[in-house]
Amino acid sequence: MKISKDNNRGCDMFHFAGCGALNLDHIFVVDSLNEPELSQFNLKPGGEIWGNRNDANKLLEILKSKGKLCYHSGGGSSANTITILASLGWNSAFIGITGDDNEGLSVLESMKDVNCEGVKKQGNTAICIILLDNSRDRAIFVSPHNLEEAFITETSEKIIENSKCIHLSSLVFDRGLKNQIELINYLKNDQLLSFDPGEIYAKKGLSELLPVLSRTNILFITETEINLLLSDNILKNNLLDKLKYLYKFINNNNFYYNINNDFKELNSPVIICKKGAKGSLLYNNIKTIEFPAYKASDIVDNTGAGDAFNAGFLDGLIKGKNLEDCLENATKLAFKSLMDYGRNWIKTKIA
Repeated sequence: MKISKDNNRGCDMFHFAGCGALNLDHIFVVDSLNEPELSQFNLKPGGEIWGNRNDANKLLEILKSKGKLCYHSGGGSSANTITILASLGWNSAFIGITGDDNEGLSVLESMKDVNCEGVKKQGNTAICIILLDNSRDRAIFVSPHNLEEAFITETSEKIIENSKCIHLSSLVFDRGLKNQIELINYLKNDQLLSFDPGEIYAKKGLSELLPVLSRTNILFITETEINLLLSDNILKNNLLDKLKYLYKFINNNNFYYNINNDFKELNSPVIICKKGAKGSLLYNNIKTIEFPAYKASDIVDNTGAGDAFNAGFLDGLIKGKNLEDCLENATKLAFKSLMDYGRNWIKTKIA
């Protein structure tokens, strides 16, 4: 892959680099998430849980008779976002760990437009099982890589140092978050940090995420995740008040004053609450923007729509669009992602 040269840094540069889980996704359609055989896994519509490989294999065995396998390829929140950005033409890299096995090869093949020199190959590939019912409610079960925290290498450090924007998503184990915090310590003041915690990180609570939030320029989050982060007394407030409260913890070192010209429209950190079919709500200390979702009648798979939204926003931002137009770009990509399973839509919907 050809990587752009940045004259100011005197080294090869990436527009975007991601770090997070690398999974082999299995998407199944089931009649109902409330099937008796599935009750033991505590799967909830819209929820994400994790378990060991034995539980994953048990679930897969049940789904052979209770579900229909519709998709089998690479996944992971940040990996999805970075793969989309690479498909849009941006020089992109990824940092993580996948298995030294056939499943790992499949994951990397699904990211062939992404520079994966920062991906370590060791152990067994992580598995993500996604269940979609007939109404397209979905539940996610993740069996993580048992060494998912072991992704820091000399190459990954160089990728972080030489990227204009870093996009983080969750890892399951505590050490994974600690290593991500170690990586962002390499960031210079003019580098952008984008963060999508997901439910796994949101469940850790606000104090655990503060080292990342305090450096974050763009926070992508859902209201469910906000509620997991905040204390009980704040939960009584409306969504906008919750965002105003959470904003106090975002980028409190004012790194955005030195953001490079590639992201010049971001003159203050932002929180973007993704509300699915209800659209999105952007908040910062300058403005509040509500943006509606596109109406979709024939949804095939809503898994990864939030990751597509993230990619659309970041794509708009680096193109110099204002925040309203970035939201429109994000909403458009999220809508397109609903039309096929997993990342299949990228092949047909990105011109």
